Amino acid sequence: VVWVAEDYLAVMADQLRLWGLPARTVVRYGAPVPEILDHIRSADVSLVAMAPRGRTSLRRLVLGSVAAAVLRHADVPVLLLGPQGRAGTHGDGEQGAEIRRAA
Repeated sequence: VVWVAEDYLAVMADQLRLWGLPARTVVRYGAPVPEILDHIRSADVSLVAMAPRGRTSLRRLVLGSVAAAVLRHADVPVLLLGPQGRAGTHGDGEQGAEIRRAA
């Protein structure tokens, strides 16, 4: 399972580099939100890019959303991407990349 995550992230990082963006990847173990937030704080991270799974609203309400929690609590901008790197949607359904800074 670890090599699958590492391979997937390597492909995504290569794509970002082709676009002229520096990219680093890391695979950590544990509860996703605390691990992501801890890595943001302990490493020199300037932007977090995430591809949310796109669960239904009811399921997200019950289970929570890793991307939503990171967006709320991160001290750096968070870029949410849709499937296959396409830009996500804003809350009003407008298409476009969404970059927010958590307050």
